[in-house]
Amino acid sequence: ILFQVLTCVLTVLLLSQWLQARGASAFAQSFAALSILFGNTASVYMNSYYGHGMTAWLLLALVLALLRDRPALVGCLYGFALLSDYALGILAPPLLIGCFARREAWGRRARRGLWLAVGAATPAALWIWYHTSCFGGPLTIALTYQNPVFRLDGAVERTGLLAIWGFMPAWDVLGQLLFGAPRGLLFTQPWALGVFGSAVGGVLRRRYSELPWPLALLLVSALPLLLWLNAGFEGWHGGWVVGPRYLSPIIPFLGACGALLHDRLGPTARRVLWLALV
Repeated sequence: ILFQVLTCVLTVLLLSQWLQARGASAFAQSFAALSILFGNTASVYMNSYYGHGMTAWLLLALVLALLRDRPALVGCLYGFALLSDYALGILAPPLLIGCFARREAWGRRARRGLWLAVGAATPAALWIWYHTSCFGGPLTIALTYQNPVFRLDGAVERTGLLAIWGFMPAWDVLGQLLFGAPRGLLFTQPWALGVFGSAVGGVLRRRYSELPWPLALLLVSALPLLLWLNAGFEGWHGGWVVGPRYLSPIIPFLGACGALLHDRLGPTARRVLWLALV
């Protein structure tokens, strides 16, 4: 309740206040609240200890930090999100590229990097302490010690984070994650695909210039990267659970971005998006 449900609700409230201050419509604010609090897989995990719910609101808060250009807060939130869900390490490259690939003085970039490091220092220290104390090394995780009988791909030699990041995707699994009835985004939360498609089209046409570059880059890259990673993971389905479990932390992030883009879409696109959410 404290670390997932209430914090997620508070983050949505802060997002709604920011949207209202920027002149967003009531429909955009409602889209954010409904899609984040109810219309996605992460909301199902808010009452469990999986950590997906916590990762989801940390990424939501990351949206607000990027919108307000708070690099220390970005580093802190991303560090704790990575500590909660190792798979988010794949988002580090687009996040760093977005933060530093700007037209600004090198001195300003150096200050930005310093504040990012300051913010990430606490979760980094916790990462080192936790993994060293529990598993024997800073890059060693629990999956290293999994019983080989449960290794579906036979890659028992993989250790540390390579146990998660060392897989090549299976195309049939990728299809299941996108379009399959049991786990696919098309059946469980089709609005997320609508937001992603609208975002990619808008960014390519440079229609959303008001979005910070780091947020725009994360918006168009996060879902494909996590899909690629999830499609190569041996337990891609997540077990006896609901929806695409390992994609769930990024879906509320798409809900926030959908609210940011909502009022820039045409009437038909907005109707389709709302119908997909319903």
